[in-house]
Amino acid sequence: MFWKISGVALLLASLACAGSNAPAAGPGPAAKAKVRLDATAKTVTIKGLTVTRPEGWKFVTADRSLSEDAELMMVGPAKGPQRPSVTVYRRELSARERRAAPDALLTVFAMENMQMMESFELDQEPVFSEIAGHPGASMRVKAAAMNLNGSDATPVDGRFYGIIDGANFWTVMAIVPNGGANGDVDSVIDSMRL
Repeated sequence: MFWKISGVALLLASLACAGSNAPAAGPGPAAKAKVRLDATAKTVTIKGLTVTRPEGWKFVTADRSLSEDAELMMVGPAKGPQRPSVTVYRRELSARERRAAPDALLTVFAMENMQMMESFELDQEPVFSEIAGHPGASMRVKAAAMNLNGSDATPVDGRFYGIIDGANFWTVMAIVPNGGANGDVDSVIDSMRL
């Protein structure tokens, strides 16, 4: 166990120091460009990834104010003060990052998101899985998210998925109201094609 933790810590430190091989994006329009989505489309394909929305859900333009890696988002019907959501991110990997295991990259993603959520805790260590026919990993987290009406945050269940596709690392963050059904999230993940 010590070696696993030490290996992940070493990878996290090296990724934090390595930065990206991509040129830095300035504040120009290309850095803030958003893809407009048809909210009622059954499927959407962005940069080679095809996703199918569950019945009753809709596609929305990803909020890139939180992360410029956000590619698409979909939301489900409100369940009390919360609304289930799935956000898909894409990050181009450096040569060093391409050699990393999916679970290590997913841990980095989770640590980045930990800063944006209250009461964030790991509910399950990352496990290897195949997603969209590619090597990947998944993990479960518990957190608190802001309510639709802006009132105090309430508990939510989160599931993070990471998929390596050549030079791209796709991450999926699924948020479901605490105790909510995960069937729709499962259908989104099962529908993904690269």
